[in-house]
Amino acid sequence: MFLAFLGFLISVEAKVYFAEQFDYTWPQRWKYSTAHQEENKAGKFTWERPPKYYHLEASKGLKTSQDERYYHISADIGETVTNFRKNLFIGFTVTQTQDIKCSGSYLKFFNEPFDQENFNGDTPFELMFGPDTCGSINDQVHAIFRHEGREQKSRARIRSKDDKETHLYAIKLYANGSYVLQTDIKKENWGEFQDQWGNWYTPRFVEDPDAEKPEEWDDREEIPDPKDIKPADWDQPKYIPDPNATKMKDWNDTVDGEWYRPIIRNPLYRGEWIQKTIANPMWMGPWQKPRVPNMQLTEEKERRQSIWFRYVAIDIWQVQSGTIFDNIFIGDDEAEFDAFFNATFKKQREVEEPGWEAEELRRQADRKVRDKKKRDEKLQKRFDLKHDDEEDVEVPQGDEDDEFYLNDL
Repeated sequence: MFLAFLGFLISVEAKVYFAEQFDYTWPQRWKYSTAHQEENKAGKFTWERPPKYYHLEASKGLKTSQDERYYHISADIGETVTNFRKNLFIGFTVTQTQDIKCSGSYLKFFNEPFDQENFNGDTPFELMFGPDTCGSINDQVHAIFRHEGREQKSRARIRSKDDKETHLYAIKLYANGSYVLQTDIKKENWGEFQDQWGNWYTPRFVEDPDAEKPEEWDDREEIPDPKDIKPADWDQPKYIPDPNATKMKDWNDTVDGEWYRPIIRNPLYRGEWIQKTIANPMWMGPWQKPRVPNMQLTEEKERRQSIWFRYVAIDIWQVQSGTIFDNIFIGDDEAEFDAFFNATFKKQREVEEPGWEAEELRRQADRKVRDKKKRDEKLQKRFDLKHDDEEDVEVPQGDEDDEFYLNDL
């Protein structure tokens, strides 16, 4: 296991449970399941790096190599991992080397008892996390927990990445009951755990029902501008008697009544005066009730609803293969999480495209040379079979380019 990143300074409390970069010793840690081997439906992994990262020695991962196969392989972390009253950060990278139309690319996490040699897709997991693509309906990043025998899916709808870049998928569970679902460096979804995974979860912390906003708390984001003063002549009536109107000559007050000027809209009327506002320099933000430990959450209940696992596994069905799994991290310190993926994922993504294109052109040229050599050998062999009897010599029927080669024979 390549663990150079562990040379970074870490706190005494930090715990890295598992950090897999799939160096040449990976078979010592990962064990295949025998599931689906009898019906020849069990897929094999190859040890490869993404084409774009051909010159990064540490970028190799496990690549699914056969279409329409089940893939079952797992590793023992060595100890039980939990988020019971602590943080838990899980991340891994995925690279698709061909267009994926229906294939899972997620990880599963299992607790004891667990049979590494015989587990399959029906084996109950503790957490299933990662991308899954199978048409437009089921194209998402799964985040499924198991609680008391039931699978609890997240309400978040996060689309999986369908390009051929390497992508980071991460789930962060915090001790205060909050979470973050992340792809690459972007927070896709975050909030309170119970809001995302259902009513079965009793929160560790709740708002203090007795808390009241302090009188001095200023939550006004904007305030009236004290420098903005209403002009003295602002207040004008909306309608006024028409100053240009004159009493008609034939108007008879006795018969027609008292004459009044007609009412018109006042051209000086400017409506209600509204004082301008400015940012409140004393703004303290929206007040929120402080969170306190939930007295209804017993230690036993908290243990049961926490996640516990000891094994990490790839347990998928793929119609199209070519997925590379790499850089699996499980730990309880976010600084270590960042350090690990800065040294792996970030380094991979910084590889320039022209370097990959040049290497790909070189590989294509090598393939053409090999193909030409094979065709030449094939044509020479077929020609030699007729060489002993010149009267029976016939032009061999070959591929499109055979005529060019035959002219040289």
